[in-house]
Amino acid sequence: EMRKHEEEVQRRRELKRQREQAEVKKKEDVEEHERAEKRKALEEQRRKDEEFKLAEVKRKEEEDARNEEARRKLAEQQQATLAVLQALQRLSGATSDDFEAMKAELEQMLETELPKTGPQQEVLKQ
Repeated sequence: EMRKHEEEVQRRRELKRQREQAEVKKKEDVEEHERAEKRKALEEQRRKDEEFKLAEVKRKEEEDARNEEARRKLAEQQQATLAVLQALQRLSGATSDDFEAMKAELEQMLETELPKTGPQQEVLKQ
């Protein structure tokens, strides 16, 4: 009987140990799953942050390109306006000897440069 009792106690201890090990294993599995989910969420957030940064860089580059194009266009308009004004000034100082040549130069300048003057075009036509 004593032996049976000891065997039963041993069996109960072994079952208890197995249950405890199973609980520890289950707890470790849950913790590992939680860590994996956190890693996954962090990676997703990093990916989204990187996409946002790339989109911001692209937006900035596009804005810079638009600004550069606007500056280039403004410089071209100013240069064309100046060329027309200089031709007008030369005509105003023309003598009877070079008046026709200066007039032809102004007409040529108006034909080539006036369309490039942008908002100043109407003023220069007058």
